Amino acid sequence: IFSSAHFLRGHARAATGDWLGAQHDFFLYLSSLPHVERKHTSARTGSTDEERRAWKRRADALQAYGLAAAANENYNLAVSALTESTILFPSPVTLSLLARIHCCERQWTLAEARYRDALNIDPKSQQALVGLEQATIKHEPMPLLSDI
Repeated sequence: IFSSAHFLRGHARAATGDWLGAQHDFFLYLSSLPHVERKHTSARTGSTDEERRAWKRRADALQAYGLAAAANENYNLAVSALTESTILFPSPVTLSLLARIHCCERQWTLAEARYRDALNIDPKSQQALVGLEQATIKHEPMPLLSDI
């Protein structure tokens, strides 16, 4: 029961802009979940309902944790959490969020690949379609910060 409270409180904190608190609560919730690994190539076939629920529950928690980490500008942690989430339970939303973080890091090739992965799952995903369009435009290199 307390572990679910961490998940709910994490969402409440995120809604009020307390991303550090949200990240902490999502971490506590993740710590309370049993570690599960994917043994099959698809979450929808070759596994029991209980396995699929466990993958989905952990993937949702990892997605929330990754979003909080990204809001705190901890992009390495965000990429790690969202990547693990997509391994457990691939979804166009999570893949698009991962791609968005790659865009924040100006890693256009990785972002484009993740948006394409999202479109392979759902060809009508607006988040992926718009993101792919933005990631594939010509981007200027980052300016040097020598005169600051």
